[in-house]
Amino acid sequence: MSDVLQVGGGPEAGLLAGAVSALQDSGRMVQTDWAAGNFEVLPLVAGTEATVGIVRESSQSVIFYQVWPETVREEQLPAMVEFAVRANVDLVTSCFELNPDSGILAVRCGLSFAGLPKVDEPWSADLRRLLINALDDVERVADRYSAAVSALAAGESDVMAALELVVS
Repeated sequence: MSDVLQVGGGPEAGLLAGAVSALQDSGRMVQTDWAAGNFEVLPLVAGTEATVGIVRESSQSVIFYQVWPETVREEQLPAMVEFAVRANVDLVTSCFELNPDSGILAVRCGLSFAGLPKVDEPWSADLRRLLINALDDVERVADRYSAAVSALAAGESDVMAALELVVS
């Protein structure tokens, strides 16, 4: 018997089912790909991006990603790398992630549920709150830094001027 967090029964039992259920119980709309082990949390604000959630059953982790809709152009990569490094200094529970090969820029926040006892009931209020806090953090950081990323990606700003556009 495994001692990792599992919720309920049925074919989708496990961390993915628990995370999706907790998000839905909090009032969020979730589209789930059970086979791939991931989901999208639909945005609360029209015109913003969905947040991707990836579940890693092997490490008992849930990772949220707010991915920018356009990839970073090759000529903007050096500036965006510097921007991400400088922005990450200010971030506590989330971070910018930039894949230099694909140009994909995202804000990421992960939670590990490893070592928590197995549960057969819906998640406790504390576990649900941790999950929602991580989701909220990714969405908040993406919103705060949106103007800065847009200006830098468009070549309308240098790194330091873009950082001044960050909403407090």
